[in-house]
Amino acid sequence: MDLSQTVFAYSPSIRASLKRGLARAAFTQAAAADPDLASVVAATRAMHPNRKALERSQARLSRLSGVVKAAIAADGGGVVVVLRNRREVVTQAQSVEVFSEPSLFYTRLVIRPGKQATSYALVQVSFCLHALERCVERSDVALDRPLLPVIDAEAVRLLRRLWQNKGIVDDGDTFFGALKQGVWAGSIDRCALEDGCGLACLTPDGAVPLYSIRTFLSPEEMRPTVWLKWKDDPACCILN
Repeated sequence: MDLSQTVFAYSPSIRASLKRGLARAAFTQAAAADPDLASVVAATRAMHPNRKALERSQARLSRLSGVVKAAIAADGGGVVVVLRNRREVVTQAQSVEVFSEPSLFYTRLVIRPGKQATSYALVQVSFCLHALERCVERSDVALDRPLLPVIDAEAVRLLRRLWQNKGIVDDGDTFFGALKQGVWAGSIDRCALEDGCGLACLTPDGAVPLYSIRTFLSPEEMRPTVWLKWKDDPACCILN
């Protein structure tokens, strides 16, 4: 990279001017490949637990539009699928709608065939437009390439860490370390499954975990307590 390219890539003013266009382009690109959760469920209902059958299902699922990732589970007992949708997410408080906004909505399914039935375990992550804009503005994400593959990679990692309950909790907010230098900030909410998806949620509230991302923070924007936890130093040893 020559000097002019370096200045272009790291100039705060250039990043601020390009953030909205890159974020909106990611939403437009995602809308063109909108997968159907019901189709994924229907295609895996009769999945067999042997390795060959799992590999065939994994290969078939990976070719579906809007599937970000399809892989054999680490223990070999099922298939992990990550779907990406462009959705209008409605936020409610005490059953009253507070606001709605367009979001990139990612669903991670762990599909495990059994002797009696196939089980599905889900977690979800959503990125609002503002979060994508802040990622462009506050990180070193490339400005000359599409943003959506970057967010796809972030979502795959976030969903796995959400499943493992590896978030940073600080003053009522939840943060997850990003692949880029920084953290995603948001809240752990509950989300009802889509009507007609072919699944029945067994949780008492009939909902699944959703990490609602509100923004992206570089190290400079983090609260000191968040920065220390991000650096894996909650006891503040760095300051001693």
